[in-house]
Amino acid sequence: MLSSLENSRKTLSERAASQIVKYILDNELEPGSRLPNELQLSEALQVGRSTVREAIRILVSQNIVEIIRGRGTVVANKPGVADDPLGFQFVKDKEKLVFDLLETRLIIEPKIAALAATRATEDDIVRMNALANDIERLMRQKRPHEAKDVELHAYIAECTENEVITSLIPIINKSIYIFTEFTDKRILKESIDTHRQIVSSIAARDSAAAEAAMTRHIQHNKQLIERKLLANHKL
Repeated sequence: MLSSLENSRKTLSERAASQIVKYILDNELEPGSRLPNELQLSEALQVGRSTVREAIRILVSQNIVEIIRGRGTVVANKPGVADDPLGFQFVKDKEKLVFDLLETRLIIEPKIAALAATRATEDDIVRMNALANDIERLMRQKRPHEAKDVELHAYIAECTENEVITSLIPIINKSIYIFTEFTDKRILKESIDTHRQIVSSIAARDSAAAEAAMTRHIQHNKQLIERKLLANHKL
């Protein structure tokens, strides 16, 4: 419930938007679930239909709901999560961006792997092994593997049971997609080996080893980018 001070600072449409979010949460609506129509929301919230329309526009801009022709207003696929919330697509120097992303990952992901080693279930470990197998197979076949790579790192983050980490890592791991533009065959064996070491260490409940393996994995990628940037006189 909003405090009176917080409530007073919001416009009528913003308060209505907050109430609609509360409705989504209280009713545990899944992505794709339909919301009541404009008239029903107007009556339920005791506001005018123009206020409801403006509230919906606010929620659409925040990627909480979307309007689908023929279906009405539904909960967005990833409520509240934009595809590019940090605006990476507008960064011109993609090589420097990858370096910065890897540097950020090096700061936080080893600790995430360590935490996952203490919290992952047996089912989680089975899933991680399957993803590592998929990545290795795709890499050896010289087929795109980036989606599975991102999925593995995101799943390790999910195993921490920390909502902030789970939401943050997929954004940072955008570097995995960009990174492939600048890499060569040297990363193939290293990526396969370190992915295996990370998953094996988590399976063994060895936090220190998981942290060290994740550090090696990201550090190797970071060093490749550093060498490329140095060669281009960008550092």
